[in-house]
Amino acid sequence: MKKEKIVFSKPQLVDDVTILDARIKTFKYNLHAHNDYAIGMTLKGQQCFWCNGKDYISRPGDIIQFNPEDPHNGYAGDNRELTYKMMYISRNIVDDMLIDTKSDLCFKETVTNDPRVKEAFIELAMELGENSIITDHSDIMIEFIEKLIECNDFTETNLNGLNTEGFVATAINYISKYRWQVRNRRYQ
Repeated sequence: MKKEKIVFSKPQLVDDVTILDARIKTFKYNLHAHNDYAIGMTLKGQQCFWCNGKDYISRPGDIIQFNPEDPHNGYAGDNRELTYKMMYISRNIVDDMLIDTKSDLCFKETVTNDPRVKEAFIELAMELGENSIITDHSDIMIEFIEKLIECNDFTETNLNGLNTEGFVATAINYISKYRWQVRNRRYQ
């Protein structure tokens, strides 16, 4: 096997996007989360991971979608080489397209085969890989975000009517739930 490789890059004129190209076999990502939307495609092998209380396997051609702050880990399945590409897209870009709503984009599926998302991902990845002149508001970037919006759900971001005590209780329950899941996963 070729040496394992994890490379982060930033397209020239796109400040709010980071690209990850990875080839791993034994490397494992510990539980972590991203501030941005993370959308990727498994290219070779199996990508195994845990996210929000469920185990997933992504195979070649599958699209992985992580919402901001989704805790997850990751590793190559079947002890074989895994190659994949991820795009980390800032909330700013998505929020600009949702300016007239009080909602956030929320991926309804963590692993999907939706051909619309897959095609848009491939087109954008190719453009970014060719060092084309793309900005945060280029047509191809807008089309990609539109496909994500079209194929997914929204969550209300307006906290009006939720008192501070209710908000804190919700946050504590959320943290406790994931701490329990992570702690119990170690013993399985």
